[in-house]
Amino acid sequence: MQKNENRHGYKKTKIGWIPEEWGCVPLGEVFSERRTRGEPGLHVFSVTQDRGLVRRDRVDRRVASTLTSEECLLVEPGDFAYNMMRMWQGAVDLCTERGVVSPAYVVCRPRITSVFPPFMFRYFKSPMGLYKLWSYSYGLTNDRLRLYFKDFCHVPAPLPPLPEQEAIAGVLQCWDKAIRGYEKKIEKKRNVKKGLMQRLLSGEQCLAGFAEEWKEVRLGEICSLSKEKYQPNEQEDMKCLELEHIEKGTGRIIGYTSSLAQSSTKTHFKPGTILFGKLRPYLQKFARPRFAGVCSTEIWVLLPNEREVSGDFLFWLVQTERFNAAASVTSGSKMPRADWRHLSSCIFGLPTSSEQQAIASLLSAAEAEINALERKLAILRDQRRFLLNSLVTGSLRLSQFTGTKKPDDTKGDTE
Repeated sequence: MQKNENRHGYKKTKIGWIPEEWGCVPLGEVFSERRTRGEPGLHVFSVTQDRGLVRRDRVDRRVASTLTSEECLLVEPGDFAYNMMRMWQGAVDLCTERGVVSPAYVVCRPRITSVFPPFMFRYFKSPMGLYKLWSYSYGLTNDRLRLYFKDFCHVPAPLPPLPEQEAIAGVLQCWDKAIRGYEKKIEKKRNVKKGLMQRLLSGEQCLAGFAEEWKEVRLGEICSLSKEKYQPNEQEDMKCLELEHIEKGTGRIIGYTSSLAQSSTKTHFKPGTILFGKLRPYLQKFARPRFAGVCSTEIWVLLPNEREVSGDFLFWLVQTERFNAAASVTSGSKMPRADWRHLSSCIFGLPTSSEQQAIASLLSAAEAEINALERKLAILRDQRRFLLNSLVTGSLRLSQFTGTKKPDDTKGDTE
């Protein structure tokens, strides 16, 4: 049964069952397309899926363009701009700054006063909105789907009374504000931890109670590379890690594949083993899985010499700028790869075992604090996702509007 189906106070429309006092309108009745040419001196913006409108000179993957501002499209505060090839994935934003965008984008502006733009932006980002935008896009495959404005005009959208639109957008904005606050707090904590890690592991900052001199050792004296190759066994399915399964710079494992289809060229690792991606080492792909598995030949399995260094200390050492700089002195292959012969000969400072443990414990506590904040952030994002889909479809109503009568200007059409 469809959500809200035959629910008291709801009606069936082209977007499903919505409150009786809401309208259901095609976007062509809400928006008009703008093809105004740009002006000299304005910033050029790109429309991204995750960050919306971003100045092109601040996009990580910069795209060269020979177009002048006058050949681009003008966007002004209150305009919507979307990437017609990625609109169904959420590549749309509500403009807050005057600028220009590529003529390959679509720029449109609300044409009626009974619509609150921030509400419509939320609809475009909701699961229901994205599904409708996808269903009206055309192309042979998802990679070729395009949503031209003429098709955008036929996409149905919910239209609550204006005060309810404003209230819904306001509630979601509160969650956005809380999420941004946690994101900034986490970023600050990460920077503090990174600075502390660099100072502690270089010996620049000493912990109270430890006065012994650090000794200098070659990396090859305190750890080695595992040579234990994976022996395929049809009865044993293990997790197989590739480089893309390790998140850049965080050590998080974000996926894995089955070991059953893997060859014996893979390296076996045990729980708690330290992994480091030797391919493109500047990406800083490291991990310490809590499970046994196998990994790509592009990933080193580092085994600590426990008489010299603890696994906890070594895990933090591979995250330092010193280690990364040494690993980035690559072999002569076309694709940059860390050279173990060079890296193993590099000199690192090594404190006593007790100080190693104290440093590792302090950094682990800082990491645990960040992880706790990230769990709270994940909860907030889940709450926002639930509210977004529920509020813009009318499945969840704000209490002050549950008794609202149906106004004449938002009747819309029913199916």
